[in-house]
Amino acid sequence: MRTERYRIIEEIGEGYYAKVYRAWDRQRGTEVAIKYAKPFEDAQMKIHHEFTVLSKFNHPNILKVFDFDGWGKKPYFTSEYVPGKPITEYFTTHPLSELPNVMNQLLAALATIHSHGYLHLDLKPDNILIIPKQNMVKVLDLGFAELLSEKTTPVGTLGYLAPEFLSRAAIDYRADLYSIGVLLYYIYTGRPPFDLKSPISTLKDQLSGNIPEPIEINPKVRPRINNLIMRLLSPDPMSRPSTCHELLAEFEATFRRVRKKKKKRVFLPELSGILFAPGILGRDEEIEDFKGILPLKGRTIYVLKGESGFGKTTLINNFGFKVQLERIDTIKYLPSSGRPSLIQSLLEHLSLDIKGCRIEDRDLIYERIFRKIRENLPFAIVIDDAHSLSDSDLELIRYIVFGFNEDDRFLLLIAGESGEWEEMLAAIDDIHLHELKPFDRNLIEELLTRIFGVVINPHWLSNWLYQKTGGRPQAILDIINLAFRIGAMKYVRGGWEYDPVRLEALETPDSLIEPTIDSLSDEMRFAVEALMVSRTPVPITALYLALRGEKVDIAREFRRLWFIEEVNTPTGSAFRIRGEGLRQQLVDGLAKKKRSDTAAALLKAMEKISGGDGRDYIYALADLSIEANLLRKIRLYCRKAAETAYKNFLFSRALHYFNVLKRAGEVDVDEYIGDCYWMLGNLTEALNSYNRVRESTELLVKKSRVLRNLKNYQEALLLLTKVKAADPRILVERGAALIGLERIDEAKRTLNRALELARKRRNRGIEFKARYYLCDLYYRGKRYDEALKMAREVVNLARALDPEDLATSLILMANILEVKGDRDGFLTTLNEAERIIDENGLLRLKRYIVEWRMTISHNSGDLIGASRYAREFLTVMERVGEYTGIVRGLIMEGVIATYLLNIDHARRQFQRALRLAGENKALRANCLHNLAWLYCSIFDFSRAEDYLNNALNLHLELEDNDFVLSSQAMKARIYIRQKMLNQAGEILKKITVDKPVLRMVSLYYNIERKNLKAASATLEHMRKIKLDFSDAIELRILSARLQARKGNVEEAIETLKRLIEELGQTNNYLCYLHSLLALADVIIENNAYGHLDLFKNALSRIESLIRGKGLEFIERRVKVLREEAFDRLMVKGVEPGVTKILRKLADAVNLYMGDEGIFDEILDILIAATRAERGIIFIKGEGGLKIAAGRGVDRQTI
Repeated sequence: MRTERYRIIEEIGEGYYAKVYRAWDRQRGTEVAIKYAKPFEDAQMKIHHEFTVLSKFNHPNILKVFDFDGWGKKPYFTSEYVPGKPITEYFTTHPLSELPNVMNQLLAALATIHSHGYLHLDLKPDNILIIPKQNMVKVLDLGFAELLSEKTTPVGTLGYLAPEFLSRAAIDYRADLYSIGVLLYYIYTGRPPFDLKSPISTLKDQLSGNIPEPIEINPKVRPRINNLIMRLLSPDPMSRPSTCHELLAEFEATFRRVRKKKKKRVFLPELSGILFAPGILGRDEEIEDFKGILPLKGRTIYVLKGESGFGKTTLINNFGFKVQLERIDTIKYLPSSGRPSLIQSLLEHLSLDIKGCRIEDRDLIYERIFRKIRENLPFAIVIDDAHSLSDSDLELIRYIVFGFNEDDRFLLLIAGESGEWEEMLAAIDDIHLHELKPFDRNLIEELLTRIFGVVINPHWLSNWLYQKTGGRPQAILDIINLAFRIGAMKYVRGGWEYDPVRLEALETPDSLIEPTIDSLSDEMRFAVEALMVSRTPVPITALYLALRGEKVDIAREFRRLWFIEEVNTPTGSAFRIRGEGLRQQLVDGLAKKKRSDTAAALLKAMEKISGGDGRDYIYALADLSIEANLLRKIRLYCRKAAETAYKNFLFSRALHYFNVLKRAGEVDVDEYIGDCYWMLGNLTEALNSYNRVRESTELLVKKSRVLRNLKNYQEALLLLTKVKAADPRILVERGAALIGLERIDEAKRTLNRALELARKRRNRGIEFKARYYLCDLYYRGKRYDEALKMAREVVNLARALDPEDLATSLILMANILEVKGDRDGFLTTLNEAERIIDENGLLRLKRYIVEWRMTISHNSGDLIGASRYAREFLTVMERVGEYTGIVRGLIMEGVIATYLLNIDHARRQFQRALRLAGENKALRANCLHNLAWLYCSIFDFSRAEDYLNNALNLHLELEDNDFVLSSQAMKARIYIRQKMLNQAGEILKKITVDKPVLRMVSLYYNIERKNLKAASATLEHMRKIKLDFSDAIELRILSARLQARKGNVEEAIETLKRLIEELGQTNNYLCYLHSLLALADVIIENNAYGHLDLFKNALSRIESLIRGKGLEFIERRVKVLREEAFDRLMVKGVEPGVTKILRKLADAVNLYMGDEGIFDEILDILIAATRAERGIIFIKGEGGLKIAAGRGVDRQTI
């Protein structure tokens, strides 16, 4: 300090980072305040920051600063001395009638601070002084002031700091207005609203808003001012006034008499800078929908989709804050350059330790995260910029979302532009999806009113903004900011006015950047170019080091540039270009040498920063070394960055750095590149990378693993034969490849040799693999006794190894026990495998268990249970993201839904599967085949045949003989049901393979052709075959039809009656429906006169089953059956002419009365007449035409 200039009078204050003295400035000849930093680095940065901020303002109500000196030594600055009292102390001795004038000055000062884009963040009594004699307000201490951005950090004084900081929610200028509310509460009641002695109590009260109202403490408080204060203290910033202008207008409205004094009004510069908070506008639909999901009742997915600049971030931050107010454990994640992955963020948030887990064990890590979240329900994940999520992050989100049930209180709140993340969520039915639209002219006009209050002739301005921006909200704000910068808008008494000529000449914001940069000094131009070449924020200290101590206030100059934003990092304050797209555009405009020289200078400065050892710092060094093209630095830093990224599950980023190292001449990175591709699921590129690496045993195992996953067993075998040495790992891989090629004997010899070597070397892991593949080999060769013996050995060995190995071996043993028919052993093994899988989170193995459970339920007739397991299988597949498994799961669910006669749901699932199958011909053929089966089951034969022909063509193209046979059999079945027996016979003649599915259709065909001998032989053969539940039902139906054809009608009817009674106890409604139709057919076709009541009962049950399901083809079938009842089931003595009269009579009465019951009524008479063995009597009398069934029977009147 220059002691010759200043004479210290007294110490007047002390804070966290500085002391303040009252002094006499000999040069100025006046008293000043001197504020100097305490002796630690952060304090020096803070005091420089405060001086920089204060120097921006020239306002009578903001502290005026003079000089700054002592940088690097004992920094200090001088300012005017303010002999005032804190605002709360002032009003203990002054009347409240002075408050409007004080508020006018205070809000004018605060509006000026906001207009420059800053938040004060520390508005408390000691920082707002009032000079009594002058009645002048002074706002002090902007040491904590920050530019408003997504990175604004929670600093300030407890009790005055807005609750959105405490919950890390979205921040805007209303945070300072909260502090104003605390001051007003204090002034009116004489005490703060919170118990500041208890921090915990204060935090709880701030977040809940649970405080006594001012009017309860001081009954003299006016209701309107009471309500305004409570709005200011609301935990929800949306409840507060939006701007200082709006707050002052509301406050003055409570003091009507003040306006009569006509005091000089201080006009508020609501917008003279680059940032402001107009509030959320034009998103009422999105807001109302979000309100409906709180309080959280179950699993909820809320999605905001829209282009950049449409307000997604504002909405997502606001919604995230509301979620936290509900006391829901919430993590907010913003994917961006240098950030840790979502996996790492969740691990840190949940304090979850994953020691012992390999990076390759992603499912296990995902499961641990999922289970921890489930323990912490209700839980919310809030994600912005979802289009920037990494592949591993997307996998994790899929795993978590699909893991929760509908009643689990979990919320995913996600926003972003179009990208892969949308496909992941497309499989969820109950999703809240909102696509944000641009503003129309009316909304733009409302936005202008919200910002300015009064705009002279707003219609022209709103139309011009719409034409200029297309209604993009952020573009509108940028244009308005630029209009202020060039003076095209200004405030006059009566409102804001604009200059149309200057507005028309206004260029877009981007086009003004380069001229702005050109106008800067050489030092500042270098600083801006340093931001261009860096993908991560650049610390201010690095910029000063790069400029070698040049005397230029970089931070101050940066804050004047709208395209640069300030952020906080572990190494202190930092700056970056707003938006990666804009940064890339600017850096592309730099000459190549300029880019590399700037990057090299910045890299050299970054290396000198102390404490830089975090992920961001490592990535920054790597990126700068690449930009500077310094090979030695690239080899050093890119390797560190690649290893760091790989450990943090950022495989795409790791791949980028490894590829850079490869281009830099590093020869040992191809294997790592292959590992990254393997983790990203790109098997072809993984194999290409491995092929460039010098061969080793470990590499050969990796390549073999990739080839086997690609089904290239022959190539894998050729690769492994290169190794002459007897290595058990190679022998096991060779055995696995031979099994894939179905070279069983050779595979057995190879695996036995591997087993022998593993035993000698006491390598239990390799011994396990060798035994496992041998067991699988015996199983495939149908040597079940040997397979079971080996399986038991494998299980015993696996109990000392990894849980995944044990679960895998138990699943294999369960397969063998099921084939051998050992049901008890099968279920015991299955239950143990399921326990191991659930305890260790082995989700990829869970599908085998679930699929078995579904099959068991289906075969036992429990379709509700089967449906539950089908849904669980689909959930497992969706969580692991295996799209072929998802297709299978959708097909399974569709099949079960068809049996349950939930036809619409079945159709939707099959169609979803077809869309997901894409260009995969095998999957498409499977989907088409099942759609054909669905329509065939409900007698829509035209659609069934169309789908079946498409499926058959694909099966023929793929040379899939089993499916070709199945499709041909279904086509023959369709022809048989349509009585097109010649066409069915032509198909069956061409099929020479003996399969159960073909025998079933041949049985049906022979019954219809009355080839009873062949049908009987086929039936006897089919009874010896083990069939699933539905096929067994169909066989019993065909058996009854065959009995009826042989003349055993009564026996056939009894068979079908028993079957119907059995099915009535299950929920297999499709088989139940087909059995009822079969019974009706048998009765009609065989003129079973004594069972007409059974016929009617069957039709009634059918109608009850299909009612409201839209099964028009079944309804037509029922109508045909009814008509055949008139034609074929007439009682003795009734002439054909009478039958025709009856039908016409029923049709006429139906037409006239609109009563479908008349048809049934006439049928009842026929049934009654048949029982009485009498004819039908027509009676023509005064009451109209009557029908009666013989003598002694009650008359039936129509």
